[in-house]
Amino acid sequence: MKLTDTKLEGFVAEVASVSPAPGGGSVAALSGTLAAALTSMVANNALKKKKVDRQAVKELLDELLPLRESLLAAVDADTDAFNLVMKALALPKDPPDVRQRALVHATKQATRVPLQVVEHCALLTDIMVKVTAHARKSLASDLGVGVETLACAVQGAAYNVLINLPGLSDAPFVADTHRRLEKAQATARDNLEVVREWVEKRLS
Repeated sequence: MKLTDTKLEGFVAEVASVSPAPGGGSVAALSGTLAAALTSMVANNALKKKKVDRQAVKELLDELLPLRESLLAAVDADTDAFNLVMKALALPKDPPDVRQRALVHATKQATRVPLQVVEHCALLTDIMVKVTAHARKSLASDLGVGVETLACAVQGAAYNVLINLPGLSDAPFVADTHRRLEKAQATARDNLEVVREWVEKRLS
């Protein structure tokens, strides 16, 4: 059964168990999913305003849906990638090249999944900034929760990228991963600060 098909209570119990997966990567992906959901809720409520650019808001909602779906899928994808690493580590050490190839392949996959989460979260921050132009002041606290949840997703997924890189000797892969990660983090950081300011002004 997929993690995303379990009840919330069951998912929390799985995270709390002795098993290392689902772990931080899946939780980071779920955080991103919830941030996307909150952003969608704020956008959907903007459509209730008398004066609003309905077409612009609907376009933002159309952009939010695939990001939310992708981030939700990453909850399971991250756990699957971790399990692939564990499976590679369990292979016989002889012949060593077979085990090493499997381990490199699995580690790269365990790096790609959270990297994509960070990149998708960065895209989500772009949309979140645009949503503030239409959002109701009464939902500022909800968007504020979305901001901080998304910040957690970005940083948490980044940690799960970085922990895998020291074990890889593929220098071009490592360099490209660092470049993509830093770019996405910078975008997210700047956009999240813009939304934070919007939220705090409406709560003061």
